[in-house]
Amino acid sequence: MKKGVFWVLTVAAVALSVAVFAACSSNYERYDDADRYSTGTTPSFQGQSGGAGSQQGSDSQQGAGDGFGEQSGGELGQGQGAQPGSGTGNSVAVQKVDAVEVDWDSGNVVVAVSESADSVVFYDAISPTSSFKGEITEDLRLHYAVQGRKLIIRYAASGAQREKNLQKDLFLYVPSAKNFNDFEIDVSVGSVSVKNLTAGDLEIDVPSGSVSVENSTVNDVSVHCDANAVSLSNVIANDVSVETRSGSVKIEGVSFNELSVETDSGNVEWTPLKDFGFKLDFETRQGNLHDYFGLVPNGKNLYRFGDGFSEADVETSTGDLTILSETQGGNVNP
Repeated sequence: MKKGVFWVLTVAAVALSVAVFAACSSNYERYDDADRYSTGTTPSFQGQSGGAGSQQGSDSQQGAGDGFGEQSGGELGQGQGAQPGSGTGNSVAVQKVDAVEVDWDSGNVVVAVSESADSVVFYDAISPTSSFKGEITEDLRLHYAVQGRKLIIRYAASGAQREKNLQKDLFLYVPSAKNFNDFEIDVSVGSVSVKNLTAGDLEIDVPSGSVSVENSTVNDVSVHCDANAVSLSNVIANDVSVETRSGSVKIEGVSFNELSVETDSGNVEWTPLKDFGFKLDFETRQGNLHDYFGLVPNGKNLYRFGDGFSEADVETSTGDLTILSETQGGNVNP
């Protein structure tokens, strides 16, 4: 008799624990439409600049849990204007988000602005180059939550068993009028592309993959990229910091107060803005300076142009620094 009561109480306790866990984690939502996991396909949306839509889907709320593990959020609502067969996108009201943090394992991350969106829209899709042929489990799907006023997007559930050949691309679209406090992107294997973003701080860490930032306005931008190319084009910033190991760095049309570039064997190519005054400190062990801009020597390893207001520090081990003008002419100092 006592043994029977014991088992009844045990089963009841387990059921209660499962119910409590489901309630706590129900606000951590996921994208449930399996269509978008078809290899080589990418969801597309109507009424959007760059492919995203102005749809309003389910918003994620801060849940009682503190992780991204097993989730029971249910199927997200169909976004308005989604193309037939394209799947739906996750959507969080822009008023709820001041910062974004992306933690991605394998695949590319694309951040762009939608002129018509009134929310932050994002989705993942298997990369066309992925050789994964297995089943996409719920744990392997994109997971996200809003904690405080930060939108956190993760490649998969916490602790999920990763598939070696699975590569997923993340597409994230934000309203054009939104100014984020912080925007952080961390990709283990894959490239990052950011266009038309406005933010206080932009941090990008890509050990294996390229980085491109275009037409963006930020206070501080920091890029760490080990082995591939970094490109900054038409960026307005206060401080710009780029660090690579063997990857090349290309800077074109960038306005800054302070610029710091550090690389070992990667070459640096910089086209300053016309009539942009700056001081340059170029330190290298075996690299060379190629000046097509018309720098004025100003001491050992020091150069100046115009009023010298902004400061640029470039340090290489064996990489070259090439300063280009818009016409790639002018004075040449080998």
